[in-house]
Amino acid sequence: LRVRYGEALACAGLTNDAVEQFRAALKVDKNHTGAYLDLGMLAMQADERKSAEGYFTKVVDLTEGAQYETINQRREQALFQLGTIALDDRRYEDAAGFFKAALRIRKDASDTYYLLAQSFRGMDDDNAALKQLDAALTFDPNFAEAHYLYGTILADRKDVVNAAIHLRKAADLAPERKEPAEALAKLGSASDAYDRAKTALAQKRYGEAIDAILLARALDPKSVDAALLQARILIAKNNTKAAKSIIEEALVLDAKNAEALALKAQLAK
Repeated sequence: LRVRYGEALACAGLTNDAVEQFRAALKVDKNHTGAYLDLGMLAMQADERKSAEGYFTKVVDLTEGAQYETINQRREQALFQLGTIALDDRRYEDAAGFFKAALRIRKDASDTYYLLAQSFRGMDDDNAALKQLDAALTFDPNFAEAHYLYGTILADRKDVVNAAIHLRKAADLAPERKEPAEALAKLGSASDAYDRAKTALAQKRYGEAIDAILLARALDPKSVDAALLQARILIAKNNTKAAKSIIEEALVLDAKNAEALALKAQLAK
């Protein structure tokens, strides 16, 4: 009851009173994991990271081999917090260990996969980072930060098309953040990519044309012209099935577009 009362006080912003209740609870039960966890969270809020780390470590020690769901939840939260502290301190291997342990308890935690990816990134293991980001986006496809980190890694690898797709997604999901838009701008302009695709198509360099138009569409997904150019490239490659699909995408953007309707009619013959 003291712990619940302390949690209510903490929610009301009465931090000192809450701490007093948690400490009183520990006098009654020195192994109360809920009290230690709450003290750790309050210490984090106060930026008392060393104290917080001690409380969370105590929770992990006390819950070793625990079977009860409530205790497991506390263990997972404590491991997650220890991971964030280690990550902030650039102790990447320690952070990865904590996040992996947390994921063994809760396997659908997209934020934990994301932070584990950051840990691997800190260890220069981008392949492992991408694997964790795939998991994060499986559980939360609209995780803007995960898309941004994914795009950043791919951009470093010069995979500009797929980088642009993820960075565009991040920019759309978090328009208030400037980083995704800035990263997109570094990949070039949609108009330049469109022009490269158009030139490559005219010269029958279809592979180069596809790469350029995919980049143009990733940079400007609402461009009907880019969609139609992609369709024309696919038609030139005799891939009419894919071309039809792209034409339908163009018609979603502009249902009355004359060129899209003409191409659709042409391929229907």
